[in-house]
Amino acid sequence: MEISKDQAICMFFYVEYTEENVMKYKKVLEDFGDVEICYNTDPKQPILVTERKIHECPLVYRLYPANISSENQPWI
Repeated sequence: MEISKDQAICMFFYVEYTEENVMKYKKVLEDFGDVEICYNTDPKQPILVTERKIHECPLVYRLYPANISSENQPWI
């Protein structure tokens, strides 16, 4: 199963994956500043890392795809 960035955001904050939660917690991440949601080896374990660190260590930190097929997004 592929995990989208929106799904990872909800997973990180331990909230249900809904359109409302995605919008709410994207705003929270924006308020944190220069961080991005990503993962090391397991996409089911999202972490927050500074954008600079992600770009400096691209083999360590992996970004989630922005979009995945609509079958994995129940509210679309």
